[in-house]
Amino acid sequence: MLAASGVIAGCGMAATTPIRVHLHVAAPADGTRIFAQSITVSGSVSPATASVMVLGRSVAVDGGSFSAQIQLAPGINLVDVLAGAPDAQEAMNVVRVFRELPVTVPSVSGDASSAAVTALKALGLVPRVHDTDGGLDFLLPVPRQACSTNPPAGQGVAPGSTVALTVSKFC
Repeated sequence: MLAASGVIAGCGMAATTPIRVHLHVAAPADGTRIFAQSITVSGSVSPATASVMVLGRSVAVDGGSFSAQIQLAPGINLVDVLAGAPDAQEAMNVVRVFRELPVTVPSVSGDASSAAVTALKALGLVPRVHDTDGGLDFLLPVPRQACSTNPPAGQGVAPGSTVALTVSKFC
């Protein structure tokens, strides 16, 4: 016998469809890339009385909302969020967070232009060479050298960043 309420009765017992916990991770988005050592994981859960765990640690739930600060290792981090309630089917979500380590732009001023390009490429940076020599400078028997970079030497940038390299025979 099937009742309209979704309850199936048989042999004097009622069977019900289990309640499902609904979990929404609002932040961070899957695939987030950051330089910071930590990130806030936040979202909502229903029913509001459900419990939440982030990376295996219990997190406070207030009115169905949760938030937790977590530490990140360099590289890829898999952040699992689990929510459950008594007599309910659990919910789980996993987001990937990439903690990038900044690359420090090296000091290449005074280096031969080819050596400066090689040094930048060796660090995973993309050099964009800008030659500032004048029209007749090609007649001078002096090699081109690196004059400056933008961003400047010592600054941290994301791997794969473009670095403007100014070269000239005379800096």
